[in-house]
Amino acid sequence: MITDAIKSRLSATPFRPFDLKMGSGEVFTVRHTEMASVSPGGRRLILWVGDEVSVDLDVLLIESLRDAPSNGRHRRRSA
Repeated sequence: MITDAIKSRLSATPFRPFDLKMGSGEVFTVRHTEMASVSPGGRRLILWVGDEVSVDLDVLLIESLRDAPSNGRHRRRSA
């Protein structure tokens, strides 16, 4: 179930950003755990997508979840 997959991703340690692909083709990126909240019933997802801008998503309309593309920055290993 998509709700369980979202909750699992939000509680993962370490957190890795992920994309939500909607049935309409829109893609939303969850960049941090504090930017998303699943309703108690699991049907709605509130996602902050910018300063003072949020979207209210119907979880049943989410088609898939996938890892967000890397931003090209890599952590250096300490010697």
